[in-house]
Amino acid sequence: MERATMTVLSAIRDPGILGPITNLLTERADVAGVSQQQPGDWPGLIAALDHAPEILLLEYAAVADRLTETLREAKKRSPHVRIIIVHPTADSQSILKSMRAGAEEFIHAPFAETFGPAFDRVAALRAPYLGEARQGKVIGFMSAKGGCGATTMACHVAAELHRQTRQQVLIADLDLDSGMAAFVMKMDKPYSVLDVIENRSRLDESLWKALVAETKPGLAVLPAPHLFSHEQYPGRDGLTSFVSFVRGQYDWVVLDLGRSLNSIVSDTYDSIDQIMLISVLEAAALHGVKTILRRLNECGKELDRLRLVVNRAPKMLDISSEELARILGRPIYATVPNDYKGLQESYGNGGLLETNSRLSEAFAQLAARIGNLVPQKPKKRFGLFA
Repeated sequence: MERATMTVLSAIRDPGILGPITNLLTERADVAGVSQQQPGDWPGLIAALDHAPEILLLEYAAVADRLTETLREAKKRSPHVRIIIVHPTADSQSILKSMRAGAEEFIHAPFAETFGPAFDRVAALRAPYLGEARQGKVIGFMSAKGGCGATTMACHVAAELHRQTRQQVLIADLDLDSGMAAFVMKMDKPYSVLDVIENRSRLDESLWKALVAETKPGLAVLPAPHLFSHEQYPGRDGLTSFVSFVRGQYDWVVLDLGRSLNSIVSDTYDSIDQIMLISVLEAAALHGVKTILRRLNECGKELDRLRLVVNRAPKMLDISSEELARILGRPIYATVPNDYKGLQESYGNGGLLETNSRLSEAFAQLAARIGNLVPQKPKKRFGLFA
């Protein structure tokens, strides 16, 4: 089958870049025509974009001081153009700045190695992304107040859902102010959930793979931003479209929603299948639970999707689950034991809890209940006398 052809607009002024790129373009059978434009000639570049090229090759150094504005205006003038930033070196800051500004690809010397794969990925963007969409389940975790352990529970339950189902699982950290999922999962990734939301209109397989990271095959993490200003808040539309998108790509999506009834919870509540409200047996936390339940009820929210989970429960409760449910006005979905020492050791060792602890077994049982699965006890390590 013959490949469809594309038109390319090249806005490169550095001869050391322009020469190799021009030669590589002439070798491609899927390039129908190439027009040249000086990146410093903004009126000329805008006029060239009015001819609707499918790919714009743009030299980074020529527009670095106004990169975001340039790319935004280019997309406005030619909404379907795909932008490839060109730079002599693979500078991490330049790559990050380009991706956040809206570029589809970033290529660098040696161009003979980076140009072809990047051009192929951009060419493939004209096809719909990711094939047949899933309709995964979305599970949210929120704390009644700070320090109740929602992030820890979300990460361990996500890992357990992946272990027990062998399905595709995503952890997305929507605790934008103080997201800790990346720390718990030992993930260091420059891109965040905000990068996905900001680029949601042009998400495709190559961009998605660049933004998300896997701790193991089938278990992906999308962290909160390193720095967050409330001016960056994505709004209800951005959040709901994000949840809809990731639901279509994963079998299970686990959201860390932060603490209390914040804007994130309010804007995503109706898009989530089950929300785990995590509390501890402290007066302030239990008061937080009652406040959240009252406010949700006043807002007309459906409470059936909310599940109360008591974290760090002592072996002998001073109050029965039934009495606690009567006080709070909702049944207790699960109780999880305390293992502060074990958690601190696991964080220090650079990973989640070992699978042979009482707490890890509780996480496994909670994941099984959430997923309506037959509980699978984590395998213990082998030993001579096991």
